[in-house]
Amino acid sequence: EVSPLEKVNVLHEALFEFHIVRPDAGLPLLRDCSDDQFADALRELVRITSEKRDQLRIPDSFWEVEKEFILGQEGGRRGLLQSYLEMEKLRNVTSVPRFFEARFGRSVGPEGRSDPQFSVPEPVPGGVTLLEGKVDRVEIGEDYFAIVDYKTGGVPSGKDIALGFAPQLPLEAAMATAGGFAGVPAAPVSR
Repeated sequence: EVSPLEKVNVLHEALFEFHIVRPDAGLPLLRDCSDDQFADALRELVRITSEKRDQLRIPDSFWEVEKEFILGQEGGRRGLLQSYLEMEKLRNVTSVPRFFEARFGRSVGPEGRSDPQFSVPEPVPGGVTLLEGKVDRVEIGEDYFAIVDYKTGGVPSGKDIALGFAPQLPLEAAMATAGGFAGVPAAPVSR
């Protein structure tokens, strides 16, 4: 049986591979894509995700159902990947995606899937403590960070965050405002 974490890792690995090559390939930001470029981006993300999924050789019959949920059906039901890309295209932000799967401190998650420009082997300051982990995506604005965390489950409520039950994003924000990310000056974090 494949764990939910392994299934989520397929999505993280696919999104990393998809996003990390776009700037070097001269491809536009998703928000700037024409309809044809957007369709090409969706096909590419589906291809990458399918390859990552097939490498696992998952013998789980429910995974076949999830395959349709994630990939969608050509000419039919839209999948999670299409919804993700549509949301990205519609985001009205001035920040630009810059770092993906950025690790700090000891290795977290599958090896080889971290942004070489941003990842650091040491823990980084987060308020009064040192933190280790991984940031899904960091976007850079003119005078701010935007930390994007991919969620396949529920998004924590403001109340859960305030009570400390969902500390990930507040800790990452503390790291950004304290200048804890390598090579990027301290900056406020957008909401």
